[in-house]
Amino acid sequence: MPEQAVVATDTAPGTRSRASAVGLACALGGFLLIGVALAPALVGHTAFLPADYWMTSVPFALSAPRAAHDFPSNSLLGDPALLYPPQLWVLREALRGGAFPLWNRFARGGESMLATGQSGPFAPTTWPILALPWPLGFAWAAALRFGLLWLGAYLYGRAMNLERAWCVAVALGFCAAPLFAVHFQQLPRATAHLALPWLLLGVERMAAAMPRDARAMTRAALPLAACHCFALIAGYPPAALTVSFGASIYLALRLPWRPRRAALAARAIGFAALALGALLAAPVLLPFAEALRDSATLADRSDGGQWTLATATLRLFWNPYAFGSPLLGAAHAWNGPENFEEAQQYIGLVPWVFLLGCAPLLLRVRGDDRLRALALAAIAGFAASLGFGWWPLHPLLTKLPPLSVNANPRLLFLAQVAIPVLAALAARRWLAARDVSDMRARGFAPLASAATIGAALLVALALADHWELRAWIALASAAALVAAGFCAATPTQRHLAIAMVPLLWLADVAPVYRGIHPQVPIGWADPARAVAMLPGAIRNDRHARVAFERTTLPIVADRAR
Repeated sequence: MPEQAVVATDTAPGTRSRASAVGLACALGGFLLIGVALAPALVGHTAFLPADYWMTSVPFALSAPRAAHDFPSNSLLGDPALLYPPQLWVLREALRGGAFPLWNRFARGGESMLATGQSGPFAPTTWPILALPWPLGFAWAAALRFGLLWLGAYLYGRAMNLERAWCVAVALGFCAAPLFAVHFQQLPRATAHLALPWLLLGVERMAAAMPRDARAMTRAALPLAACHCFALIAGYPPAALTVSFGASIYLALRLPWRPRRAALAARAIGFAALALGALLAAPVLLPFAEALRDSATLADRSDGGQWTLATATLRLFWNPYAFGSPLLGAAHAWNGPENFEEAQQYIGLVPWVFLLGCAPLLLRVRGDDRLRALALAAIAGFAASLGFGWWPLHPLLTKLPPLSVNANPRLLFLAQVAIPVLAALAARRWLAARDVSDMRARGFAPLASAATIGAALLVALALADHWELRAWIALASAAALVAAGFCAATPTQRHLAIAMVPLLWLADVAPVYRGIHPQVPIGWADPARAVAMLPGAIRNDRHARVAFERTTLPIVADRAR
């Protein structure tokens, strides 16, 4: 209601123009943020590719430059260095030669380029790597992924009639979800995820079209087919499964249930659109399904759905130590910002504080918000049940393919993005106009100041790599901001409080990217230089199969003998 009142009174052309400019800046803010972060790689001064991994791995380590051993490398980025760039290099060079490499003879003993489901050649987010000079395209592809995920999440928030600041916070929630952030540099693995907010936005458009007729609902559902197709061709089937699973739950539960005939028709149209998306992705799905059927992977992972996280890791959703714990009995010992298991579970403390602090308000939601909250809670519950092995959903669902062959902790991405949206819905009325006492109103200034100081400290501690203290400060800062909102007595104070939400959220989660995705000297990412660094016995033997892995060590040993 407060937002609607503001919109109704802002009728002056100048006011509308300013509001449109602010809205455009918020919607495109993801491109700006990632552009600043990746500026050196975007202009070609560095490479957004963990090529430092090549420099310090066998056989390249035998001739690695001294600087490679002193570089702040992230040893967890093996796949982004060893798996995806070689495939993309083969794809890129073949296309430049005028042919599409249906068969990649350089990988393993030879493999189908499409059947591996790893390179994503048809996804527009891959095209900068194929079109721009190597390795410039990796940074531009990353900026495109981050910006499109942000834009889709922001528009999804606007479709729910959230204020702009909350929409920015929702966009941050999606972009900082650890199963996206931790794998952000892994091109295919982080690509399918960006389809999720666009699919949720499509469901919201269908809900808005329901009062009309089937034709209107069909038009509203068509973007679902395109977005689902994008997720399936993005290049990482497990992430595509996650996105499809979450969108299906949201579609089934979010749409209104009355009138009954229109409700059933809308769901049928929505699922038909998802099926059309799968049909459009058939050129990629069919080779993958055939290769999976004939490979040992299907047998090896036939019980992958039974993989669960230990119950103790449940607290890592909100664990104040976030990236590890020095406490006795913790799920994982503290080993700095590269603690991979913790990093994948953490979503930031700010949404939890808002969700719990505004829980009574969430219980009072009605209409569309109630359906949204139900759908988002179901998504989070399903994902957590599968990830942590909760009864009764886990034993039931993991008997069914494809969940029976999927490592279910990957589905926690759904919980990580659902919780921030739930927090936004819970806090929708957090700053509603209310009468407060003078004493309570005087509490706004110190509480808001404490939250601002906390946000500054979060950034400073992240830059200094003092990770142990960050989560406690985030917890205290978010609590201070929630309390400040309840003390707000004037429109200016309410606007200031809600504007601080995304700023505090950003201070809490943005350092994740700095800590795990270094940008390397651009010369290290040159394949010709890597080949030149190889020992002569390998470099001069045309028949030697050289991999970017330690499996090349026996070759070196044989040559030495």
